[in-house]
Amino acid sequence: MGLRNFGEINMEQLKHPISLLLSLISNPFIAVGWILILVSLFLYYLIISRIKLSYAFLAPRSLAYILVILFSWIFLKEIITIKAFWGVIIILLGIYLIS
Repeated sequence: MGLRNFGEINMEQLKHPISLLLSLISNPFIAVGWILILVSLFLYYLIISRIKLSYAFLAPRSLAYILVILFSWIFLKEIITIKAFWGVIIILLGIYLIS
């Protein structure tokens, strides 16, 4: 899938960058990946133009920690430790305080 199917890029391919770029773009997985990156970039610019940067930058990253703990508990049946539980509480409190 993606670059794994494309294989190794060697020096000979780098001598023809346009054909290399076209072959990379023609891979649907890579093309969709680039499109999603561009969409997320435009959405991020839209978000930071409407709300404070401190909230737009910190809140999603803080919520990522909570989602990892939650998804690992749901899907991987990991045990949520007391330390992780209080960490989530502190993160939520921090998000509340900056919002």
